Amino acid sequence: MIQLDPTNIGRIDRAPMEIIMKERKLAAEANAAASGKEVKVKKKMRGRNKIGKRIKKKHQNIVTKERMLRREAIEQKRRQERQAKEEAKKDTDGGALSIFKRKKTVYKK
Repeated sequence: MIQLDPTNIGRIDRAPMEIIMKERKLAAEANAAASGKEVKVKKKMRGRNKIGKRIKKKHQNIVTKERMLRREAIEQKRRQERQAKEEAKKDTDGGALSIFKRKKTVYKK
């Protein structure tokens, strides 16, 4: 049966945080020693923390040859697209505003 001490209800522990953390650590070690199991440190994550997502994230950080080749290919494709856009821009003579452009007149003699 759990009983509360009526003199301690509503009181605030004014000990510094370092002392409180030391006491908690000692209590956890004592409980672990009494139960015979090792204390397992939890990985603190926010949001969805499925094991598959953790493994996937670790795998994404690994740089491989295939990944480097894909990055280079994508970058080269982007460069080509930029060049094609620039060339297309040069080919059009002003687009819709080209009707207001002065045209060169050639006089025949």
